[in-house]
Amino acid sequence: MKVHSHQSRPDRRDDCQDTVREMVEINIDSFSACQLAADRTQESSLVVFFNALARQRVAQAIALQNVLPDGPDDRLAAKWDRDHVHRPVMDWRKVFAGETSALLREAERGETYIKAKYEAALARTTDSAVWEVLHRQYTAVKETYFRVRDLRAALLRA
Repeated sequence: MKVHSHQSRPDRRDDCQDTVREMVEINIDSFSACQLAADRTQESSLVVFFNALARQRVAQAIALQNVLPDGPDDRLAAKWDRDHVHRPVMDWRKVFAGETSALLREAERGETYIKAKYEAALARTTDSAVWEVLHRQYTAVKETYFRVRDLRAALLRA
């Protein structure tokens, strides 16, 4: 009979902390993408929308960092470095140059990605203290996803 040592088994608490760190990074990347989107559009309603969404994503990142047992992780501070943070959204510069339909298409793609990441994070953190925070944020992410989808649909109908 094979006996597994405690160290060979992943610690659930460490898994939850890794999930939280991943979601902090995703929110920071989304913050950067929202700022870029607000800068790239000429439509004032979209500037307001993307700036508000950027603020929401920063608040979500901060709330998640506060869930970590030792508070914010110093390694996460590197995510604020402009060159590093913008890496995942650099394709936006190729996709659009202020065109609203392309901007909303890319925003919808991003929100689909974030929504899926939250769904996976919720599945990995069931029965943990962080689940409630993630679930509350997931609700906001879903609302944003539907809002972006509706904005894009309305633009296509116009």
